[in-house]
Amino acid sequence: EAARVVGCEEHRQLARQAEDNRERFLTAIRPVLADLLRESGADLLLDRSVVLIAGDAIDLTDLAVARIDAQLGDGSQPPAQP
Repeated sequence: EAARVVGCEEHRQLARQAEDNRERFLTAIRPVLADLLRESGADLLLDRSVVLIAGDAIDLTDLAVARIDAQLGDGSQPPAQP
């Protein structure tokens, strides 16, 4: 029973850490994506998982990834600690 309680707490801690990391990432990329949105004349930026069908001409994914990588790095190096 005690091992299960410890396991549950570790799971909650990892989930909190993952959510914190996600929020930091989204905060860091928001200005990059806002610039891309403005430059492209788009009104909306959607996660691919919520799009049923779309034409290739409006897919900004590759450009967004390239700009995020340029701004934050490509993930091959550990992030700088705040």
